[in-house]
Amino acid sequence: MSLDFHTAKMLAALPYRQSFYHTGGWKNAPPPADGSRFQVFLNQHFTRLELDAAASFAAQLEDMQKRRDRSILPPGRPRRIGHVSWWDADYPLPLRTIFDPPPVLFYALYGDRFPNQNSVYEAIVGTRRPHRVCQQAVQAWVGQLSEQSAPKGELWIVSGFAKGVDRLAHEAALDRGLGSIAVLGSGLGKAGPRSNLDLLGLAAQKDAPLL
Repeated sequence: MSLDFHTAKMLAALPYRQSFYHTGGWKNAPPPADGSRFQVFLNQHFTRLELDAAASFAAQLEDMQKRRDRSILPPGRPRRIGHVSWWDADYPLPLRTIFDPPPVLFYALYGDRFPNQNSVYEAIVGTRRPHRVCQQAVQAWVGQLSEQSAPKGELWIVSGFAKGVDRLAHEAALDRGLGSIAVLGSGLGKAGPRSNLDLLGLAAQKDAPLL
């Protein structure tokens, strides 16, 4: 892991601007371990006010986490809680190819596996009120993927964490022992809706990974 948790949260709190990515963004950044060069890079692309505000926000999160302990995380017993950064070897390869890859991804891992560089990702999203035909289609699609695509240890289904198709996709993946990645729009501290939180327990019961 290239970043300490404070620096990871600070980078995540920096403002987004397209001009930064038009010049290469984090792809041009030296590794954080190279302290002086990394700091020069930050100073070149962000104002002192922006850097101070991001550092202050990271400190506030740390203070909140200490006061509330693990209660800001989704319920259940995650096997691992942490982050992966642009400079880590296990940063997802598909994200390295997009225009504006995030510098840091935070995760809570329920289950026993973690994506690697051989992982294959299939995204499934859709309506919150799926028709019966849509529900059957999701089950059939995930079933076909599990039989014909990458080995189960390498195939991951990616969706949001909303009701409807998102939930169906995760259920279908977990039922087949596939990895399942739920992208939380509101972050780990506000995982929801509540009606979907039982998926975390389902992942633990089936010993199937939910990220």
